[in-house]
Amino acid sequence: MNTMISGMDQPGDLTREEYLHDTVRIDFYKNYLTELKKGIDDGANVVGYFAWSLLDNFEWLSGYTSKFGIVYVDFTTLKRYPKDSAYWFRDMLSGTGSKAAAAPQTGSGTRPAVSASATSNGAALLVSLFVSLCVLLPSVFMVSSV
Repeated sequence: MNTMISGMDQPGDLTREEYLHDTVRIDFYKNYLTELKKGIDDGANVVGYFAWSLLDNFEWLSGYTSKFGIVYVDFTTLKRYPKDSAYWFRDMLSGTGSKAAAAPQTGSGTRPAVSASATSNGAALLVSLFVSLCVLLPSVFMVSSV
């Protein structure tokens, strides 16, 4: 029985807007989860999956310069901004993943513009993602232990 964890970082020299439009991370998760599902279909006993990480955080080897989160954290103000990958996870978990085939752009129907309203909507998204990642995602990949 295994719980899988994966994630990828972004270099520390991008602008906030570049961090928010993390299409490379979306592709990483799409590919990783596709291969994980193939392994499950072939008999791997995987009971959960954890995306590393929900929030940008402090990394021991690179401090605050390496960004792993699906939510951008401005470490000066501590404001949090969901990245495109956070919206992709939301859509994938709710079954509307086809909308996220192309990463949403700022001001589009699926991603609020980065403003005070984006950060207030971000709290509801974070709760939704936390519940989904901790409760729903493991059940999506649940394999009976026969």
